[in-house]
Amino acid sequence: MAASSSFSSSSSSRGFPTLASLCADKFYQSQASAVDPFRLKHLALCTSFVQSILARKLSALPKDLSNNNYCIFTTGSDGRHEKLSDLESPVELVVYSSGNLDESLVLKLQEFVKGKPDFFERIESKDKSSKLCETLGRIIPTRGLHSKFLAGNKDEYESYLRALILEIKNMSTKAYALFKKDFVRYYISLLNNCNLNQQTDAVDLRRGVIFFDGKNFKKKATKSCHLRSIQYKLDKVICDHIRNNSEKDTFEFLTNTPSNINDLLDYLFAKKLLSKISFAEKELLKKAYNLSLMYLHIAQNLYVAMQRSIEIRLDETQQKELQDNFNATYQILQNIQ
Repeated sequence: MAASSSFSSSSSSRGFPTLASLCADKFYQSQASAVDPFRLKHLALCTSFVQSILARKLSALPKDLSNNNYCIFTTGSDGRHEKLSDLESPVELVVYSSGNLDESLVLKLQEFVKGKPDFFERIESKDKSSKLCETLGRIIPTRGLHSKFLAGNKDEYESYLRALILEIKNMSTKAYALFKKDFVRYYISLLNNCNLNQQTDAVDLRRGVIFFDGKNFKKKATKSCHLRSIQYKLDKVICDHIRNNSEKDTFEFLTNTPSNINDLLDYLFAKKLLSKISFAEKELLKKAYNLSLMYLHIAQNLYVAMQRSIEIRLDETQQKELQDNFNATYQILQNIQ
C-alpha cells in the first residue's frame, strides 16, 4: 500500500506535530506494520471508540432537559458500533415523543450542536404524527433498526420501536418497493458497476486505488460502493421478517438484534433468515465487510490528519484481495432473498 504523494506532518498551534499527523506519518513510513495489527483489533477498537465517544457526548448534553415524555437516540455508524472518526462521521441525534414533542427541547439541542463538527448539524425530531420511515422526504425504514438509546425516557424509546414496527408492517407495497429500488437495488447496482470498473470515483479496482474526500460524497472510499450494499440488503431481510410476522414476535426479534454487521449476519443466519446462502458464504461476507470497513476508517483518519483529498494505493496482493471480496459480495447478495 502506498501514498499517491508525499506527506509532511501538520502542526499544532504551538508548532508541534499533532497526534493525528504523527499517526499518518507512521502509516506512510511503514504501511504494512501499521495496518496488520490494526486489522486484527479493528472491530474491538470500533466498539470501544463508539462507547467512549457516546459516553463523553452524553455527559455534555444540556442538563436542563426534562426526561418525562421523550427519548434521544442515535443511529448510523454509532448505532452499529462501527466508526473510528467523530469528525468524518459525526454523531446524529434523533428526538422522539409518543405524544406532542416540545419544540423548545429540539431548539435547545439544535443550539447545543451548533458549531460542533463532531455532531450532525441537523436534529431529527419525530412524534406521534410523524412518518417514522421517512427522512428528508425519502422512504428509509432502516434508520431505526440500528438506533441506540442515549437519553430521556426508555419507555418512550420502546414506544418508538413499537411504532416503527407497525409502520413497517403497514407500509404499502408501493412505498416498500420504492425503498427497495432507491436503497437496496441502487447500492447493489453501484457495487456491480464498481466490479465492472464502470464506477471509479471512490474505488478503482482495476488500478487498486481507494479515494477519500470529506467534501465530496462521491469519494468516500468503500462506504457507498460496498458497505452500503450489504447494510441495505440485510435491512431488507429484517423488514421482510417484520412485515411477515406478529408485532410481539418482531419486537422481541428487533430488541435482540445485535449492533454490528458481523454479529447481525450471525444472528440472521441462526434465525434461518439467510437460508439461501451457506455458512462459508456468510463468513466470507463478514470478511469482505470487515476489510472494506477497515479501509474506510483508514481513509477517514488520513483525511482528518492531512486535511485534503487522499488516495490509498494498494499493492498487488491487497488489490486482488479487495477485488475478490467485491466480486464475492455481489454474488452472495444475489442469493439473499
